[in-house]
This record gives sequence, structure tokens and C-alpha cells, in this order.
Amino acid sequence: MESSFVNSYSRHPKASFSPNAPVLKIALKANGAIVVDGVPSSLESLRDSISSIAQQKGVVWYYREAAHKEAPPQSAEIVKLIIENRVPVRLSARPDYSDSVDMEGKSIGRDGKPIHQHSPQSPTASSEDKFEPVRTKAAQGQLVVVRSDGRYLLLPALRTAAVKAEMVAAVERMIPSTTKRNVAAIADTTWANAETPTIQEASHAVPFFGLLMGFTTIGHSVWLFDGAENTFEPGCRQADVLIVDSALVSALPSDWQCDAATVMRNLEILVHDRTTCQLRKL
Repeated sequence: MESSFVNSYSRHPKASFSPNAPVLKIALKANGAIVVDGVPSSLESLRDSISSIAQQKGVVWYYREAAHKEAPPQSAEIVKLIIENRVPVRLSARPDYSDSVDMEGKSIGRDGKPIHQHSPQSPTASSEDKFEPVRTKAAQGQLVVVRSDGRYLLLPALRTAAVKAEMVAAVERMIPSTTKRNVAAIADTTWANAETPTIQEASHAVPFFGLLMGFTTIGHSVWLFDGAENTFEPGCRQADVLIVDSALVSALPSDWQCDAATVMRNLEILVHDRTTCQLRKL
């Protein structure tokens, strides 16, 4: 079941571009309006445009207005079309596409230098400070992976229509979407330090990564971190459910369950047993 979410997401290609590749510029306005190459477009028309650029071995440049706010529904539909057509994507934080946004959320100018030198993702921020934006991003429908250096990468949730119904039903039985929950997970995140981390690498390092993607798909706020001592309590703070990889339990503080209980919003702790590939409740 976990692999189905992984396989759905892994259709999204790595961002490797040829400088001469054809470009399709997509802008999504805050009100949900779609603009393609400067011209207003519908989702149906966009479907044809993305299919065409895929056949030309081109690339999509994607800009979303008011990206710090909750995305309109059209955003997920656009992502779905890009995934289905396996088109490389360059994200931009500027409407003129003069920058690109890397996997850590940094805005990079044409000279290759970060446009904003100071950001809430800075590893010099306190542990509690850096988890506030993590929880905010997770609440906006993105699986947030916190790296060991304090920075993070974001994976937008798949639309339920892009995943088999029985797989959606399976994660619904685990954590029903009728009540939105905060799901924190502790597992290896070193794979996220790579320049271009892949979903396959994530699934190898985190056996239940597909479940985390599934929980994000049905509307829960999900974040993943390594459980290091300086991030353990901040990472557990405000969580309703905590999932721990059995491989990391021995590395956690001796009283980690008590420590988690003092900061979690609701107390439900699960350990993913690597031997049985099952979640067991503590």
C-alpha cells in the first residue's frame, strides 16, 4: 500500500534542464486563475499545453502567486498534470520567472546566488523557531522533511484522484480524515541532504514513507525529522500522532515517550517495526 503512494509521486521527474529546451510558463494566481505563456487558460487547455511540451522534451516554469498562503485547488491539479506527463519543472518565486526555487525553498537568482540571505529556514535559528514554519507548511498540504542541518524540503500532497481508491481507504482507516491531525514522524533524513533527493531514496531510508505521503494526501499535516536531541521536543510539539522508525528508537532519549507526552497535543505514539513492517501502538 505504501508503495502505491511512492509510485504515484515518483512519476514526477528530477529537475534537470537543457538550456535549449522549449519552455512552458505557467502562473497560478491567488484566486485560482491560470495563465499560460501570458494568456489566461483553463485546466482543459492546460492539459493540452503540458502534453505538448512533454512531447517536445521541454520544461515547465511554474509560478504561484501568494505562495505563502494556502494554495487554491487548481494548484494540485497542475501538479497532477505535470506528474502524469513526466515534465521537468523549474519553480519560481517571482512572476517574471527571474529566479528559481531549489529543493530547500531558497530563491536563487540568475547569478546562482540566493536572493534572500536570511530566512526562517536558517540553521542558526533555534530548534523551536525552525519548527514553527515546518508546522505552517505542513498545514498547507505539504509533507515537510526537516534535514539534519535545520533546513527542509517540501513535497506537495497528491490529489486523492491521482491515487487508487483502495489505497486512500487504507490510510483513512489508520488516521481518518474526518478530524485533521498533526502527524510527526521520526526516521532517517540524511537522504534529504542530497542535491536532488528522490522519492526512491526516501522510501529506502524510511520504510513507511508511503504512509506519510498518504496521510498528507487525505489532508493531515505531516512532518518528518530525525529526532536528534536538540529537535526532539520541538519536533513533537503540537503533534496528535507520533510515528517512530524502530531503527531509531535506541538513539532517542531514555525517557523519550514521557518527553513527547509533555509537548504533544494528543498522545498517540506508534512504532514502525522494520521486522514485521507493521505499526504498533505504545
